[in-house]
Amino acid sequence: MELSEITWHAPQVSWARDYEEYGPDCGKTSVFALKIPDCQLPEMTWLKKLNSEDRLSGLLNSGEKFHRQRLVSLALRYYVTSVIFRVPVQDISFHYSHRGKPRLVQPVTLCPVYFSQSHSDTCALLALSTFPCGVDVEKIRYPENYPNVLSRGFPRAWTSKVRSMQDGSPEQARCFTAYWTTLESYFKITGNVPMFRFLREQCRDGETLCGGGGNMNYHGYHFDVDSENMACLTLSGEASEILFFRVSPSFLEEKTNVALQEGL
Repeated sequence: MELSEITWHAPQVSWARDYEEYGPDCGKTSVFALKIPDCQLPEMTWLKKLNSEDRLSGLLNSGEKFHRQRLVSLALRYYVTSVIFRVPVQDISFHYSHRGKPRLVQPVTLCPVYFSQSHSDTCALLALSTFPCGVDVEKIRYPENYPNVLSRGFPRAWTSKVRSMQDGSPEQARCFTAYWTTLESYFKITGNVPMFRFLREQCRDGETLCGGGGNMNYHGYHFDVDSENMACLTLSGEASEILFFRVSPSFLEEKTNVALQEGL
């Protein structure tokens, strides 16, 4: 991509399952993926946790499908944190910014730890890094279904690139989705204005992404999660290593049962 604010990388993606021995070191970043349809969780347990600590805007009044996606994402973050830092779930707490971005309060860590989350209809994604980070996952989308995004939300150079490709082709859909995830992940790491203003600024300013400021050099990593979903990870520094993990649904279900016994 042609943006000066972001240095682009093509990571070697090898999805692993052996995350229980992993510990976050300075400079490392990890990405955890979970298939939502395969995950069965006791919803009322997580509503209780949500009401006490995770007041995410609009969740309790959202549609059933979106509601479940957010609950699975919440469970993923708590239990990955539990495994990595080797603490019980009930000893973990987060503070949320006015934009809803989580910051780990307990346990206290040697290196700063940053989180970012995203979900599509079928996939929940969690990024954990010692750099400020933003991650976005999207089901591969065709631009003809989102004309307003293409005409009003993308920098002009991006719109021209997508429109220069064969309409309805898989290549056009992948290009459109890659741009979409870029904007979303970049917004999560830099955005301090409402999303509609952020997108309007991108469209107005052509090839320059707004919001970074200063001399910050961001690093972007595009990757496929599976055959249906693409993602982008944006970091405020270059990671020495990025590790990719698939979390099995049975992992969350087992941990949920343990938490219930321990009084989540």
